Amino acid sequence: MPQASAPLASPKARKTTRRAAQAAPAPDRAELVRLTAYAYYEARGCIDGHDIDDWLRAEAHVDTPPATTSH
Repeated sequence: MPQASAPLASPKARKTTRRAAQAAPAPDRAELVRLTAYAYYEARGCIDGHDIDDWLRAEAHVDTPPATTSH
């Protein structure tokens, strides 16, 4: 006797599964700079008046390639 095959997923279910399999887009440079500058602001105790310094430091941090280690 042939085995019954599993029911096929509905078009909506297939679409959801396909969408879930796609990787989330990476944040763009401006978003990374904004988040990094805000982290510097918080690390300093949320003291105002250093926004430009934080932004420039964050830009330098985001634009610096990660260091590679030699083995």
